[in-house]
Amino acid sequence: MESKAMTTSILLILLLDVTFCASIGGSIEETPSPESLAASGKKAQRKQYSYGRARQLYQNTLSYFIDGKDNGTEIDSGQRTGDNARQVDDYFKNHHSVRKSKENDRTQSNPPSGSTSGCKESWSAWGPKTVLFGCGERHRNRSCNGKAQVERRTDCSNPTFDDQLMYFKKFFFKPLQQYRKQKSKKKGNSYEQPLDLLFLVDRSESMQRLEFSRVCSAIATLIKNMELNISPGNNQVAMVTFGTDSNVEFKFNDYTSILNVQNAIIGIPQHRSGSSQLEQALRYSADIFNSSKNFGAHKGSRRVMLIVTDGQSTHDPGAAAKKLKQKFDVEIFVVGFKVIDEKQMMAVSSHPKHHHVFYFETAQKVHRMVKQLKLKK
Repeated sequence: MESKAMTTSILLILLLDVTFCASIGGSIEETPSPESLAASGKKAQRKQYSYGRARQLYQNTLSYFIDGKDNGTEIDSGQRTGDNARQVDDYFKNHHSVRKSKENDRTQSNPPSGSTSGCKESWSAWGPKTVLFGCGERHRNRSCNGKAQVERRTDCSNPTFDDQLMYFKKFFFKPLQQYRKQKSKKKGNSYEQPLDLLFLVDRSESMQRLEFSRVCSAIATLIKNMELNISPGNNQVAMVTFGTDSNVEFKFNDYTSILNVQNAIIGIPQHRSGSSQLEQALRYSADIFNSSKNFGAHKGSRRVMLIVTDGQSTHDPGAAAKKLKQKFDVEIFVVGFKVIDEKQMMAVSSHPKHHHVFYFETAQKVHRMVKQLKLKK
């Protein structure tokens, strides 16, 4: 009898191990394979099935070993198995509640994608990475019960064409949509704030002839798709190219229509010039934006600069860009392709940095990106 009791105890201990494994999703006999359940997207059903199957197997085994005679007296197997069933229920429920509590803690610290957590507002789309290359953070936000919430995640992927197209459209293209066919009205000797847009384009030795041609074509297409109201007293466009030296291709007040600006951009010869002196070009651009100089800049205008470059500046352009932004309130965007110095581009651009720097692998992709930009009618 003692031997039988000992054997029963050992088997019960082993069975508890089996049921514990089953409770955390392990497979047991006659349980569907994890592959088939995962394929049908029934992860929750697998957990529920494993729990129910383990409980049933435990009760059946208890009934098998406990059911019988003890000193000639019939044992009430239903009562005994019922007591043990309640114990096993308590065990599994406690185990499940602990796991659920841990899952809730993880959810609160890092809410899953698409989760609303009782909020009516859904999450915004993920913003751009805080850096172009390497690991950076992406942010998204929402309002929940009147309180702003921000969710962050780490992203180590390289920039993709579709992402950069989306962000360029969102942060550069659409905000300038307000200048489409805008008519300025005189107020004394001043105007309502028009737009002065300057393109600063790299023409150093690293820029091949075909690449320069594609960049100019991309800028001309961008001007067309933006549909700016370029006219006397309204929005204006100027262009400066740079290499070892800087050259004003046309001033703000040289052309007063979109077509004339497009033709001027397409007709610019490459005349490549040595190294990329972006720092010098930024210092030179300060005169272009100075309304007291003879470059046609408006007084009190909104000033925006778009830099297009394929490489690294010979000298650090950060200080020159800082002075340009502080003194003339210029908002600076950068489009880079081929091999760029991300640190320099971030130093040059306006804040937030990851909203003002964009990267495309080739000049051809820059052109392709611009062709896909369209304003809503």
